Amino acid sequence: MGYRVNGMYPSGEEAIRSISTIRPDLILMDINLSGKMDGIETAHLIQKRYNIPVVYLTGSTDTKTFERAMITDECEYVVKPFSDDDLFIAIEMAYHKFTLHRTIKTKQKFLEKLIRNISDSIICTDSEGFIVMMNPAAEALIANQYKSARKIHLRELVTIIDESGREIENPVDRIKIEMEGMDIPSDAILKAANG
Repeated sequence: MGYRVNGMYPSGEEAIRSISTIRPDLILMDINLSGKMDGIETAHLIQKRYNIPVVYLTGSTDTKTFERAMITDECEYVVKPFSDDDLFIAIEMAYHKFTLHRTIKTKQKFLEKLIRNISDSIICTDSEGFIVMMNPAAEALIANQYKSARKIHLRELVTIIDESGREIENPVDRIKIEMEGMDIPSDAILKAANG
């Protein structure tokens, strides 16, 4: 198919040892390997250390194996017997997804760094209004109440009020309903849950 095979290894341990020197672009991994680790364990270790996409090859169609394999980032799953076309598509899809995810992760890290370093307060929520990120300026405004292991809804931490103390509609609620942002009045006050 035009790919160069850098090596074939019967065990996960041998594959992991070889990767530090050959650095492949993609790994075809049989789930059943000789040695102490199966292909799924091996792929997890490889991705943790080297971040390389994996195409699993297996004769197993049981749900448990499939679910274990799907935990692996950047993977495709091909069931034996397979055709050359099946394998080609899986290889290309795995590499395409890997490249796409790498680009997204790079942009995400850049955005997170940007948000953390902006002096204005920024609170990022998911589409339901649960906080996913807050920069240090926002944490300072709400007296560091965000330091929690559980998911916290924006409403639990802050209320937006006008100068008279009347509550202003939460912008997340408006976005959920109308799918568009809203301007918050310039005289609005952010009231933390602790008053």
